[in-house]
Amino acid sequence: MKIALYGRRFDHEFTPGVERLVDGLVRRGIGITVHTGFHHFLSSRITLPKNVETFNDYTDLNGARYMMSIGGDGTLLETARIIRDSRIPVMGVNTGRLGFLSNIELSQVEEAIEALVNQDFELDRRSLIEVKSESFSFGEFPFALNEVTLLNVQRNSMITVHCYVNDQFMTTYWADGLIIATPTGSTAYSSVVVGRL
Repeated sequence: MKIALYGRRFDHEFTPGVERLVDGLVRRGIGITVHTGFHHFLSSRITLPKNVETFNDYTDLNGARYMMSIGGDGTLLETARIIRDSRIPVMGVNTGRLGFLSNIELSQVEEAIEALVNQDFELDRRSLIEVKSESFSFGEFPFALNEVTLLNVQRNSMITVHCYVNDQFMTTYWADGLIIATPTGSTAYSSVVVGRL
């Protein structure tokens, strides 16, 4: 089995817990591949195994069966962009603050790894929202796990938003912006995809 690790910087207080996580994977003979950017940061904090692999995006996940997102909810939202449509399950390990999505605490990593090894877990499937525009590009992955936020560039005036669902007119909003959320829910303007009007 191989597990991919993605994360950003974390505070020094979390270093021992992340080290226990990596040691727990190695002790069980689980292969590790680490996102290139995170690998640089992680190797400055802990000793990584010599045989650890690296990846940049979903095209080179090197056969990883699971992804561990190490950080807060924002990091987990970024992880959705990395795995794209690879269908690799993601486990959020919290080194952030609240951890609504990244809800595994570092004190629980041994139990979490055991659950992965024994396949003793349930998948929580999440919907994505796709953004399309005739006049604006949202990049090569125009999807969001949590929400899409439309804002007026000039924040001192209101905008009119004509809303259609499946090409059927629903309503018109007059506001300073609009948030369209998936069932995962809004994270208060911490969107994966943001469009400006």
